[in-house]
Amino acid sequence: MKLQNFWLLAAASAPPAHVDVAAIHAVLEQQKLGGDDFAAALDELQQRPVVVETLDEQRRVFSLPPGAITLRELTFGTAGLGYSVWDAGVGMSLWLSQHAEAVRGKRVLELGSGVGIAGIAAALCGGAHVTLSDYGFAADGGGAEAAARAELLRSNLEANARRSGVSERCDAVALDWHASLRQGFRPARRYEAIVGSDLCYYEDDVDALAATIVAHLQPGARAHLLSPLGRTGLPRLLSTLAERGEVTTEELDVVNNFGRTELCRVEFCAPG
Repeated sequence: MKLQNFWLLAAASAPPAHVDVAAIHAVLEQQKLGGDDFAAALDELQQRPVVVETLDEQRRVFSLPPGAITLRELTFGTAGLGYSVWDAGVGMSLWLSQHAEAVRGKRVLELGSGVGIAGIAAALCGGAHVTLSDYGFAADGGGAEAAARAELLRSNLEANARRSGVSERCDAVALDWHASLRQGFRPARRYEAIVGSDLCYYEDDVDALAATIVAHLQPGARAHLLSPLGRTGLPRLLSTLAERGEVTTEELDVVNNFGRTELCRVEFCAPG
């Protein structure tokens, strides 16, 4: 196991909590010393709201207080934007570990799962069942290439859930957001919570994304989203959701060894 990175959430433009940073420094110091106290320091850190990222046989492992998420990434050429872990996904998993009541005991839908970090975190945080989905499954209007991408994404999500020990409470499905815009559309199921991270990459998809969120939430249920502030589709998503229910926002930063990403946390409550 090789330590790679440490991830923390912080208020916008504020430093992370001093006690969390001190716990990280204690782990790094013990690792340098090579003594028996390293394991104890790492165990202490993993009880804090910090993601410890390690590399294990070319798989990325993200250790949260509720458990470890083990992910195999893909390539952009084979899987498109869902090939990798994005900063907002790590931030979403951290937020869920601190607000497990958002998903505990609920049927949860993750939108834009990619490799599944936020949805698997929802399962580790007590979600009764989590449906992992990715718009890329249904992209390109069909054909052999689209079918191959769909199967690769689906099978990798199922494998990542299995590697993370939550496969019995997860499934992976194709979900075309644009289907939600069709007249008379009815979802196969409505959910008690939705989670998603970095979903506003293309502004042209925002109306379909908003319609998908509204259509798949039970009355009074909530969607919890995290997006980088710079995504061009974010303002449109906020205004569109505000027309259909209650929206609250909060600015957060996810901080790691290499920098800081500014995020907007969006919470949408469907009409009761």
